[in-house]
Amino acid sequence: MSRSLAILAAVVVTFLWSTSYILNKAAFDAGVGPLTLAGLRYFVAAISLGLAHLLQQKGRRGQQGSVSRGSHVGQSICFLGLLVTLRHRGCSTSGNGM
Repeated sequence: MSRSLAILAAVVVTFLWSTSYILNKAAFDAGVGPLTLAGLRYFVAAISLGLAHLLQQKGRRGQQGSVSRGSHVGQSICFLGLLVTLRHRGCSTSGNGM
């Protein structure tokens, strides 16, 4: 990763992190519940990461030819991690921390 790309990524992350309070407050004022808001955030993140994964696989497919078994294991681990994270964040967001 080049230095300029790393700086750009840091600026984008800082911007998104700093605006999250304002957007959360506006959503709560509009009547959006905490679980709905958390679900929307994770849905957008999942779509973004899924698209990035597909683009990465598309770039690799020309080099490797087929998808290996290790790729499916990695996808299963990512899916389980997502489920655990959603459960944890959903419970902590709703105030029912487990």
